[in-house]
Amino acid sequence: MLNKFIPPGWTYNPSTFSQRIYIVILAFIGSAISLYLALFQYEVIDDVWEPFFGEGSRKILMSPTSFILPVSDAALGALAYLIDAITGIIGGPARWQKMPLMVIIFGFFVGPLSIVSIALVIAQPVLYHQWCTLCLVSAVISIIIVGPSMDEVLASLQYLKRIKQEGKSMVPFLGGRAVQEVKYSTLAAPPQNKFLVWPLWVCMVLSVLLIFSANVFKSATANIYYVICPLILTCSCIALWETTRSFRYLNIFWAVLFLLLLSINEGMNQLANMLIAIVIIILSLIPLEYRHQFDGGWKILLK
Repeated sequence: MLNKFIPPGWTYNPSTFSQRIYIVILAFIGSAISLYLALFQYEVIDDVWEPFFGEGSRKILMSPTSFILPVSDAALGALAYLIDAITGIIGGPARWQKMPLMVIIFGFFVGPLSIVSIALVIAQPVLYHQWCTLCLVSAVISIIIVGPSMDEVLASLQYLKRIKQEGKSMVPFLGGRAVQEVKYSTLAAPPQNKFLVWPLWVCMVLSVLLIFSANVFKSATANIYYVICPLILTCSCIALWETTRSFRYLNIFWAVLFLLLLSINEGMNQLANMLIAIVIIILSLIPLEYRHQFDGGWKILLK
C-alpha cells in the first residue's frame, strides 16, 4: 500500500510514480525539443521549424547568447532535461527517505533549468527583438515542472533535517540508504478543489496580455514588459503547487517595480496597463486555501 510511505506530518506521498510520471514525460519532451534545436545550432540539420516568427528562431538560436558557453544553450538544455527525466524515474514510493540524494539532484537540475530558461526568454525580445517558438515551448516546460518537483525535495530535506537533529549518520544523503525508522503519516488527504488558485491563473493571463500588448503596439517601454511580465508569469505558475505557493508574493515585488518603471518612463500614458499591475498585486494578496499539510513546510528547515 503506497500510502504507508507518506512522510510524517504530510497528507500525501510526493514520491509516488503517479506524482512523478508527468514530470518525467515533460522532461523527455523538453530534452527532445532541445536536442532538435541543438542539431540546428551545430548545423547537423539545415532548417528549424518556426510557424509564427519568420526568421526569429534562426536568429535566436545562432545568436552570441546561445553560444556564450563552450556548449550551446540548447545542448545543455537537452542534457539537463535528460537528467531530470532519469532522476525522476529512479526509485520507488519511499525514495524521499531511501534515496534523498537522488531527489535533491532531481530538484537541483529542475530549479536552475527554469532560471536559465526564463533568462533566455527575456533575452529574445530585449537583445534581439525576435522570438523563437520552440525555445518558448521549452521554457514553458521547464517552468511547469518546478512546482510539482519541489514537494518531494522538501520531504527529503525534512527527513535529513530530522536525522541531523537526532545526531544520526548522514549516510542516506551520501549512499541512498535509509538508517532511520520513520513513523509514517496517518493524516487523511482532504477533498480536492481545483478552483482554489484562480487568482494565480488570472495573474498568468494578465501577464501574457501585457507582453502581447507591448509586442503588438510596439511600446517605447516594451523592454519593461518583456522583462517583468515573464517573471510574473513564472512566479504565478510555480505558485500553483502548494509547497511553492509563497512564490506568488514575488509578484507583488515585480508588479511594484513594473509600476515604478512605467511611471518614470511614461507618466500616466500607460494607465490601463498600470491598473492591470495593481490588479496583479491585489490578486497576489488574496489568501489561498491549502488542501494538504507538509509538516511545517520550508520554514521547518530553518529551525
